[in-house]
Amino acid sequence: MSRPLYLTIYAGFLAILVAALVVAGAVITLRVPREDDDALPEQVRAGVELVAERLPTTRGEVLDRDLRRLSHRLDLDVTLRDRGGRLIATEGPPLPDGPDGRFRDHHRAGMRLQLEDGRRVAIASRHGPPGPPGWRGRPLLFLALVGGAIGVGAYPLARGITRRLEATRDAVAAWGQGDLDARAPVEGSDEVAAVAAAFNDAAARVAATVASQRRTLASVSHELRSPLARVRLALELLDDGSGRRADVLAGAVRDVEELDATVGDLLEVGRLQAQGLGARVAVDLRALLAEEAAHTGARVEGPAREVEGDPGLLRRLVRNLLENAARHGGGEVEARTTAEGFEVADRGPGVRPEDRELIFEPFHRPAGHSEGADGGVGLGLWLVREIATRHGGSVRCEAREGGGARFVVRLPRREPRGAV
Repeated sequence: MSRPLYLTIYAGFLAILVAALVVAGAVITLRVPREDDDALPEQVRAGVELVAERLPTTRGEVLDRDLRRLSHRLDLDVTLRDRGGRLIATEGPPLPDGPDGRFRDHHRAGMRLQLEDGRRVAIASRHGPPGPPGWRGRPLLFLALVGGAIGVGAYPLARGITRRLEATRDAVAAWGQGDLDARAPVEGSDEVAAVAAAFNDAAARVAATVASQRRTLASVSHELRSPLARVRLALELLDDGSGRRADVLAGAVRDVEELDATVGDLLEVGRLQAQGLGARVAVDLRALLAEEAAHTGARVEGPAREVEGDPGLLRRLVRNLLENAARHGGGEVEARTTAEGFEVADRGPGVRPEDRELIFEPFHRPAGHSEGADGGVGLGLWLVREIATRHGGSVRCEAREGGGARFVVRLPRREPRGAV
C-alpha cells in the first residue's frame, strides 16, 4: 500500500528533529553542572588561590582597584566579606555567604574561602548556562517544547509542498483520460511550479496538434463526400442497360459506396473526437432499436429501456451493430433490450475467440474477409466501442449459443430526475 508523499516528507522532518534533540539533550546533560559533581572548574579553583595571594589587606581605593583587576583578569565574580559576614567589596553581583567550600549560585560554579586575616572571599564564574533564567533548571523540557513547536510547524510545510504535487497529478490523470484541456495550477517559482508549468506547456502543444489533426480530418472527409456523390450520380447515368457495362458500373458504384461509408465513419470519428458528446437527453432504447431494425429486417424484443446520452451517437452505435450483423448473420438478426443495455445477435460464422477484441480496432479485418468484399471498411465496430465508452458503458463480443455472434452493449440506466 502506497504512503502519501507528504507523510514521507513529514516523517523525514520529524526523524531529523528527533536526532537533533537527542544530540542536544546529551550535550546539555553532559555540560550542565550537577550539585554532586566532584570536579570544580579549574578556573574557579585557581581564582580562589590567586585572590588569597594577591588581595591586599587594606581597604579603600587600592582594594577596590585590585579586586576589579583580579575579577577582570580571571573573568570571575568576586565578593569580599569581613569576619562577621558583612560586605566589604564586590565585583559583580554579591555572592551569598556561607561555609568554606564549593557552592552553586544559579547553577554557576563557585567557592568560598576564609583568608588568614579572617576575611571571607567568594568567587563564582560569571557565565551560567545559556537560555532564559527560567529555563536554566529545565533544559530538557525546554528542548521538548521547542521540538514540539517545530514538529507542528513542519506539517503544513510538508502538506503545502505535496498538495501542489497532488494537483499536478490530478491534472495529468485527467489529461491522460482524454481531457486535453486539463491543466495543472502553477503556484510559486520552485521546482514543483516548474514541473506544473512544463506539463501545461507540453499539454497545450499536444492539444493544439490533436485539434489541428482533427480539423484536417474533418475537412478532408467533408471535401471527399461531394466529389464522391457526383461520381456516383455520373456512374448511374452511364448505365445503358447492357449486361457487361452494367456489371462494371455496379462494381464501381459499390466502390464509391464503400468510399462514402469510409468518409462517413471518418466524419463521425472527427466529430466525436473534436466535440465529444452532444446534449445528453433521455433516449428510448427499444424504440431506437425498432427504428434502425426496420432498415435491416432484424427482429426486436425485450422491455422498454431508457438511457441518457447523445441521440445521434447512440443511433450510430445501434445502426453499426445491426448493419454488421446483417452482413455476416445469414439473414437472421435479433436485437434485444436487457437490464444492462441491449444485445445484437446473428447466425453467421461467428468470431474466433482470438479476434473478439481485435475486431474493435480501427480498420481491422478478420481472416478470410477481403477488403471491400462485405461492404465494411473496418471503422464501424471501433466507433461502436468509442461511443459506448463515451457514454460510460462498454461492448463485448461473445459466441451465440447454436452458432453465430452476440454483441453485448452495456449502457448506464437513466436515473430518475430528483433522485439522490
